[in-house]
Amino acid sequence: IIQLQEMLASRPETAAFICDKLAKHYLVQTTAELQERLQTQFLESRGDFSRLIDTIARSDELMLRSIEPKFLQPVEFGIAHQRTAGVSHPWSVINLGDRAGRNLFDRASPDGYPDNNAEYAGSNFQLQKWRYAKELEGHWGNLVFWPWCDLERLNDPTQRVEVENLVSMSVLRCSLSEKSRTALKRVMEQASTIKDHNKRRQLLATFVLMLPE
Repeated sequence: IIQLQEMLASRPETAAFICDKLAKHYLVQTTAELQERLQTQFLESRGDFSRLIDTIARSDELMLRSIEPKFLQPVEFGIAHQRTAGVSHPWSVINLGDRAGRNLFDRASPDGYPDNNAEYAGSNFQLQKWRYAKELEGHWGNLVFWPWCDLERLNDPTQRVEVENLVSMSVLRCSLSEKSRTALKRVMEQASTIKDHNKRRQLLATFVLMLPE
């Protein structure tokens, strides 16, 4: 069996398949040049994934502003934000994957789940994200730095714009659309009436997690 695995791993076709899957996992759009570099690395290193990831991380393609943002898969979404917030609730991530129909190791065929954005832009995934965010809303305050939710800041229209940017970048690592900004403004007005500082942080972080972005 080991000999068979080594024979398969040394095939150029195997390198092409795995490198294509890996690149699309991190990039919505890849290039022939990046694919060629990855396949060369795969064959030279006998499938060393650390070198492949390093190649992607250092690639120009990763930093191109013209590339469409990559959607996180359900389990990735759950794990990423728990890590950032310092939260450990593995069962909530498993439940998110189950409800979204995209849990680890549930794919019947060995080709893995599709890695295109359209697969994860549907209303069901969005609904499950809302449920997930609400389930753990008491823990998301760690995603928002303490000074950002000071009442003086939230009641100052000028500083409120800055807080919008800080919160969205901290929680989602991206800026918000105009519609999402408008919705967040209304929630920030609501937060400015809450006396409990932690409750304000939790409200803003949970709401931003529920946005389409």
